[in-house]
Amino acid sequence: MPKIYESPDGGITVRARDFGDYDNTITIVDAGITIPDVKGTVTVHDPLEEYLQQRLDMMDKYPELKEKWEEFAELERHYKAWDLLNKK
Repeated sequence: MPKIYESPDGGITVRARDFGDYDNTITIVDAGITIPDVKGTVTVHDPLEEYLQQRLDMMDKYPELKEKWEEFAELERHYKAWDLLNKK
């Protein structure tokens, strides 16, 4: 798959991704470390991790959201247990 290379800041940070894939990127930040013909460190952008962190940040900001999330989690555990008990 061909790679697309983008730089939002004129070359200090470079993002690489497969053509057409906007969710999974590799970010290369200039840190003076050599990685096969690339100067910098490589970090993998994980959309799920970013999504979860945003949710945690929202729960920190809004306590009532955290309370409702805990209610949901308890109800989800209840139904998972129910499903296990009723498995044949």
